[in-house]
Amino acid sequence: MEEQEIKLESKEIVIKIIIWKNEALTGFEIKTNKNREQKFGLCGVGTKIELEEFNGNNYLCGLFIGFHADDGIINMGFYYINGREFYLLLYYGIYCLRLKLRKEEFKNKIVEKLEQINYFNKALYKACTLPNKQFYEIFKYIFV
Repeated sequence: MEEQEIKLESKEIVIKIIIWKNEALTGFEIKTNKNREQKFGLCGVGTKIELEEFNGNNYLCGLFIGFHADDGIINMGFYYINGREFYLLLYYGIYCLRLKLRKEEFKNKIVEKLEQINYFNKALYKACTLPNKQFYEIFKYIFV
């Protein structure tokens, strides 16, 4: 038995998954946005199936594989999330902070502690207090 793995780099995402199968799964292939690919099992043997779920609109969150010592891989599944939902969940807290900072009482509590806050959180505070146009331009540049 052979072990195979792929370690994704920072900001590297799976953009394509191809499955190869005969009567049973023979292998699968993963391609990433950083032009890397990793083959698992016997790719090129059997029928090639490109999964439509990974067409650039969804992000892979995880996968599961069932393995039997005699039969090999007996099942496989993928957990994925829509890209728009992913970014909404990822940055929801920043937008909530921006809204809370409009209340003077909350903003004053943060300003009192600003010297004790780490650099990242100071930058986040300053970005969230920018006017709308500048705020959205910064976040568009950083996250898109």
